[in-house]
Amino acid sequence: MPLQVLALRVLALLVAVWLVVGVVYKPAIFWENHKARTLRGLIGDSGAGAFYLILAVAIAVGAVLAP
Repeated sequence: MPLQVLALRVLALLVAVWLVVGVVYKPAIFWENHKARTLRGLIGDSGAGAFYLILAVAIAVGAVLAP
């Protein structure tokens, strides 16, 4: 596997971990972002959390299972 592919997979996994940490611990840098506030305003805190968790799982699965 080329080094660039491995680096992109690691980066994708780090993004997925950041999303999970953001949902679980709700740091201000993540949760008070204007895009997050907009999403929270549209579907509520629980809906936004569920959306971010589903997104994290999709990114992680894509990073691990990509050819």
